[in-house]
Amino acid sequence: MKLRRLTYILTVLLIAGCSSSKQIVQQTTPKQTQTPQKAVEHYLAGSLQDFQEHYKEALLEYYKALLYDSTSAQILKAIGRDLIRMQQNESAIEYLKRALKYNSEDKEIIYYLAEAYYNQKDKEKALQYFERFHALDPYNSMVHSNLIYLYSQLGKEEKLIALRKELAEASGYQSESAYQLLNLYVKLDRLIKARQLAQKMIDEEPDYYKNWAVYGNVLELDDDTTGAITAYKKALELEPNAEETLTDLYFLYARSGNWQALVETFGEIVAKDSTYDRARLLLAEGYFNLENYEKAQQTVQPLLKDSEFKQQAYLLSGRIAANENRLEDARAN
Repeated sequence: MKLRRLTYILTVLLIAGCSSSKQIVQQTTPKQTQTPQKAVEHYLAGSLQDFQEHYKEALLEYYKALLYDSTSAQILKAIGRDLIRMQQNESAIEYLKRALKYNSEDKEIIYYLAEAYYNQKDKEKALQYFERFHALDPYNSMVHSNLIYLYSQLGKEEKLIALRKELAEASGYQSESAYQLLNLYVKLDRLIKARQLAQKMIDEEPDYYKNWAVYGNVLELDDDTTGAITAYKKALELEPNAEETLTDLYFLYARSGNWQALVETFGEIVAKDSTYDRARLLLAEGYFNLENYEKAQQTVQPLLKDSEFKQQAYLLSGRIAANENRLEDARAN
């Protein structure tokens, strides 16, 4: 039953391919009626061989089909596809170009041509056909990936930006595509564009902490320390357990040497959640750098018992003891 259904589907496909590639014929002779039938028979035989992954045998049948219908885009495409499978890409390109002549908007033919040229290491030609496919179908994710790769490989920055922007716009700036575009702007040192994009992402989703976190990253790169701190604090307000953002904020304070502001900010976080061990450890580091060793020890003390950061807590406790000239305690830690 499955085989019969497959045969029916393949017949429909071939007839559609033949009809799209032939001009309207005013008179039909008995010979002309018989010829397509022979093409169909050999095409179906080839398709059944394809189904069993017998590509060499399939090609023999397709070549026979082509003798009876030399203008069938479907038959020419099948030959090109199997030649690619057999790594005969140069010959595949020849047949696929003929197929495209008879059906210029067949996306499969265009994709196979792009694949064959890529296999031939002709990235420019491959790119041309992937772009042609994209013009017909802007929503194919596999083609998006191929275009992104080739644009990157060939150094076509503006085209890469345009595609990334298209994908971000299609998602309403609420998907991974927006973050990828942002990363691209940063990589290309287009920080003004990156800031504008991050702000747009916040406008679209103001309550999503990650948008504020990446906005903080961009502002930090643009040497806007005050703005970055505000953005990081907003991200932590929305998601207190965003550990990467917490660490970013700590290092931003540390690089600027603003330990007092660090203590105030992290003190508020620990006051809201005394079990937030990472924030507690960083708060203790802040007190240590302010040389407030008593507060540093009080803050780190709970982490010495049972904590994910127990080892770091003991190291900090040892540094505190050393700075207070409690040498025996320092050696113990």
